[in-house]
Amino acid sequence: MSMRFFTYSAPAALPGRNPAPSARPVTIPVPVVVFFLAGLTMLLNGLDLVTFLRLTPDYGTSLEVNPIVRTVFEAGGPLAMAAVKLSVIGAATLLFVSIARYGRVRQACFCLSIAAAVGMVGFLSNLTPYV
Repeated sequence: MSMRFFTYSAPAALPGRNPAPSARPVTIPVPVVVFFLAGLTMLLNGLDLVTFLRLTPDYGTSLEVNPIVRTVFEAGGPLAMAAVKLSVIGAATLLFVSIARYGRVRQACFCLSIAAAVGMVGFLSNLTPYV
């Protein structure tokens, strides 16, 4: 199975229309932009994680804007922080890619763009003490 194509069942036919065409599974191409945005999301959030882990020995957790991240880091340390961050971002990215699989390509691109922007804001906010 190619990574660019997925199969999904088409929605039920409207009343008064022939239901036969919608009963067959339809293969739709998932645009490459979805996979590009998924990779960009993982990259930017990974950079956010790396810069946060680099920032904490010098400045502590007081500069972290996200209180959930601060709490997880203080409770479990850097390994727990990395595990939680990568698992949440990975699960969200897979969810958004699977949304594209069912024909919601624009919605998936929008969600992945927002997730990438959040990672970029986190990455850039972690760079501000060094500027």
